[in-house]
Order: sequence, then structure tokens, then C-alpha cells
Amino acid sequence: MDHKDILFLAHQRHELYMKLLDCSTRQLSLMADREGNDFPSLFEREAKEWNQITKEIEYIQEQMNLIDPEQSSASDSLLDLMQAIERQVEAIYHSLSESAADTGADLRSVKNQRKVMNAYYRLDQNDQVPLYFDHKK
Repeated sequence: MDHKDILFLAHQRHELYMKLLDCSTRQLSLMADREGNDFPSLFEREAKEWNQITKEIEYIQEQMNLIDPEQSSASDSLLDLMQAIERQVEAIYHSLSESAADTGADLRSVKNQRKVMNAYYRLDQNDQVPLYFDHKK
């Protein structure tokens, strides 16, 4: 393999990082509007695409390292792209953390409301008395 091969692989790697940026942008927009019932399936699809792209990037990076480890390092434009992806991933992580905290608060609120309903209206009381008959007696 020669210099043209490593340039081709570098171009492919750059295109894959562009796809990764696009994928993270879609994930971030999904997090901003996650009220729909189809949010979990859409986010899972984006996560699967993310995993596939990262596998392809790893494979290309391995190929580049085999050809010429010195030329396989990232360019400045690729580093800028990686930093943009990192910022979006951090925003997604922050949004997921907030969502988990909100869900926990909602569950605690429901639990407290249930306790109040049980205290005032005795909904947890079972007024039915089970009767058992012993047919042997």
C-alpha cells in the first residue's frame, strides 16, 4: 500500500466522523423533544448507528496504523470535528441525566400521592374477609 491508500483511508475516516457528528446532532434534537412515545425506539436506532460508525472508524484506523502509523494521526480539521462531537455527546449526557432526575422526582411524587390517598381514603384496606371452609369437619 502506498501514500494514495492512506489518503483514501483518511478521507473515509473523515467522512465517518462527519456521519458521527450528524448522528450526535440527531440524538441531541431527539433529547430536546423526547415527549413522544416513539422516542425510545428512535434513540435506540440512533445509538445503533453510532455504534456501527464507531466500529467502522476503528477498522479504518487499524488499517491506517498498519500502513503508516506516523501518518495515521488526526489532522487539525479532524480534531475540530472530534471536539464538536464531544461537546454534543456531553450535552446529550447532561440531558439524559436531567431526564433521569425528573423521572425519579415524578416517581417520588406518585409514591407520596399514593400514601396520602391511602391515609385519607383507606384505599389500601381490603374490606373483604376471606372465609375458608374445612369440608372434613
